[in-house]
Amino acid sequence: MTKKQAIIDALTVESSYTKGGTMITCPNQFRRRMFRCWLDGSYLGQAHYQRNCQRILEAGDHWGKLRSFVVEQFGEYIAHEFDCSRSTAVDAIKAAFPAEYADPIEVRGVTVFTELQHLTEELMDDARDLVAEVA
Repeated sequence: MTKKQAIIDALTVESSYTKGGTMITCPNQFRRRMFRCWLDGSYLGQAHYQRNCQRILEAGDHWGKLRSFVVEQFGEYIAHEFDCSRSTAVDAIKAAFPAEYADPIEVRGVTVFTELQHLTEELMDDARDLVAEVA
């Protein structure tokens, strides 16, 4: 199995916490929980945590800045976990969430058209939660 396929499989597995729950619909899906650990410094230490908090707080309500941060960090997290390049990780993430919604949906005030956009919104919410008590 290629690393790309291993990543796709890991991202699309259903959550054991909620029957049929996916990374998009279940905050307890394993890779989503581990991404929160990535953000909170559990992988790379206190300095990484502090840098993450600073960037999230600096992004504030600026949707584009927070989105950029989350996309960057999720790609780095996946690359780290699967010992691959960031480009391989990003390609696999895009392949794992290719579906477009028949009708756009609204997620916390943002209209999303694809599963990847929806996942990004969920990960942005997870990042906001990290600094909720700091702010």
